[in-house]
Amino acid sequence: MIVAAALYDIVRIGDPVTYANGGGTSPTAFSAGTVYVYKHATANTLSIFSTEAAASAPTTDSAAISAALDATTGAVGAAHTFIYFNYDIHCESSCVCCP
Repeated sequence: MIVAAALYDIVRIGDPVTYANGGGTSPTAFSAGTVYVYKHATANTLSIFSTEAAASAPTTDSAAISAALDATTGAVGAAHTFIYFNYDIHCESSCVCCP
């Protein structure tokens, strides 16, 4: 799926994002809540998975596309959103997760 550059630029493979249908109808394959992303080499393109392990498993973009959850079937509306919280920025300066 094509997403805004602002989201694409900050997520990493396996990151959790929170999905909301914006008052429309969620895709049949997943509902509102946490999903995980596979970041494609093609700009602004993500695939959606139900677990971090599943999102981290594909080794190519084509493998990710065929293994991803279907984000279109059953979806209705134009206000669907993905929200990403970068938890690394909340770390103390001495923690392992900080850059």
